[in-house]
Amino acid sequence: MSRPSGISGTGPQPSQRVGATDLRDQFRSARDRIAEAPIEVNQARARSAGQEAAERTGARAGERTSIETIGRRLAELRKQSGITQIKVANVTGSTQPSVARFESDANQPNLRTVERYAQSIEARIIVELEAAEGTVDTVPLGEAVERLSGLRREAGVSQTVVAKRMEATQPAVARIERGEPAPNLKTIERYANAIGFGLNLRVDLNK
Repeated sequence: MSRPSGISGTGPQPSQRVGATDLRDQFRSARDRIAEAPIEVNQARARSAGQEAAERTGARAGERTSIETIGRRLAELRKQSGITQIKVANVTGSTQPSVARFESDANQPNLRTVERYAQSIEARIIVELEAAEGTVDTVPLGEAVERLSGLRREAGVSQTVVAKRMEATQPAVARIERGEPAPNLKTIERYANAIGFGLNLRVDLNK
């Protein structure tokens, strides 16, 4: 600026957390297939899910979305809760115009800002990581970077290989994994794609 309670949604049903060994095996079996164009393949999957969600009217907690529509999804839930953009700006340490740009999906703030936005409307964002075989692993947004870096190490993929697939540098990948500075959602999606996972998001209400 790529399972967030009893409220029903139209997204997939929550799955059991996938074991590290299973994910490692799945990654290795898919690694050769995604080596040529992992980012394009997984981004297409994420865009399809996001467009499908965007076509539905009214945001509901638990619905699956993508980073392309997360701003609008959070904005709709904010309005339903009667919370103003100014209050969100105060909580996130931002400005009302910046909040408005995010809600129109015109910019991508860093993960900490997005988390604070969700907290300001009493919600949380869950990251869904989809393996090539269709298995989904879930993790809170604040733990996504640690989870992804762990999956990279478990699969035996170097930061250099990830950097090449992201068209970045190894030091840049190392900074992403340290969270210094906090990356934005687009960067996290590109990292996930580079290690063979599609990335979608889900917003759950805390109340």
